[in-house]
Amino acid sequence: MNSLPGAKQQTILIVDDEPQNIHLLGQTLKDEYHILVATSGQQALDKMAAKPYPDLILLDVLMPDINGFDICKKVKNTPATRDIPIIFVTAKDSAADEKEGLEIGAVDFIAKPFNNAIVLARVRAHLSLQNQKSQIKHNEALLKATLEATKDGIAVFNTKGKLLLLNQNFIDMWHFPETVLKSQDKEQFLAYGLSQLVDGDARRPRIDLLWQSDNTESDLLKLKDGRIFSRYSEPLIQDDKKVGRVVSYTDISEQKKLETQLRELSLTDPLTGLYNRRKLNEILHDEVDRAKRYEHQIAVLMIDIDHFKAFNDSYGHDQGDRILKNMAQSMKKHFRNVDWCCRFGGEEFSVIMPDSDLPGALDAAERFRCLIAEMNCDGLHITISIGVSVLSHLSENELPEELISLADKALYSAKAQGRNQVQVYR
Repeated sequence: MNSLPGAKQQTILIVDDEPQNIHLLGQTLKDEYHILVATSGQQALDKMAAKPYPDLILLDVLMPDINGFDICKKVKNTPATRDIPIIFVTAKDSAADEKEGLEIGAVDFIAKPFNNAIVLARVRAHLSLQNQKSQIKHNEALLKATLEATKDGIAVFNTKGKLLLLNQNFIDMWHFPETVLKSQDKEQFLAYGLSQLVDGDARRPRIDLLWQSDNTESDLLKLKDGRIFSRYSEPLIQDDKKVGRVVSYTDISEQKKLETQLRELSLTDPLTGLYNRRKLNEILHDEVDRAKRYEHQIAVLMIDIDHFKAFNDSYGHDQGDRILKNMAQSMKKHFRNVDWCCRFGGEEFSVIMPDSDLPGALDAAERFRCLIAEMNCDGLHITISIGVSVLSHLSENELPEELISLADKALYSAKAQGRNQVQVYR
């Protein structure tokens, strides 16, 4: 799991005032990581006062002395510890709590009761990402001494932009034709390189100024083929005189892909593969804003599996999980590509339907109810109740979340009137 040669086993600090939670997390992680424990906020800060610092912190919010949010702020406001990833593991799982935790610097938010496998997967993913960042810094520190040994693409130019030296990785990354390489012509190099960038034309003036600059610079380059390069450039000094510039390119496409996957993991329900409640709130705000801007309608469905607790009690949670997975698959097939299918929690699901009026939403909901009633899962059948709301149900000052609340009221009406039916908010 460690990225740098000779690195010791990574350390995780678990901060929780509940011994049972510490035990469960410790048992989950002890085979791969060195575990430190703090049962109060002050203990956690004491352990962070001196090296060696933990590689990652699992932090509860509700603590007897200093709450987790304040601990997170102190860690992130301290230069020596601000890069340590923090994952909140807490029963405070409202959207507002998650928003606050992520805004103050946490990398993830796991609600209690937690799933051990999910905790382990997220810890591995965040430490993997942290290790990659450390590796990039490590490579940059050794850049001057390892021009030919580095995995990066390296090019050295004089002060006028003429190519002096490059390594094979530079050629492989940029796919320069032999004619351009042999020419050593600045204009041909620039034209070919810029033609591969998404924003090549806009970058030309900045590159022209680069040769006159005495500063170290770095940025990201997005290529048309989907790759992403990290560019690092600094003046080449010889006998206290600037004689050119060294430019290094690192392909960080996989790292960016991992970051994207990590974000998707935090926004996706692991059982069904549908978006989770956190992502639902993001989608709802975006779609309501768009609907208001273009004066379109939008509908929200709240869907609940009837008598699911009794079903679980009778047939077991494994069978219940298969029902939930089948339900999710049916939603993906039934609803439009533009509709957003989410697992709201437990046996409750939600669908956001852009550009859909009330008749269209009711028709889609009724057809889906019939589809589920006919669904066969290992010889078993279920029914669902559905509540529907549309944008016109909102008063002028109500927030987008009220669409969920109104659909939920319609859902309760459907259940109160016998279940296995669709009701609209009135």
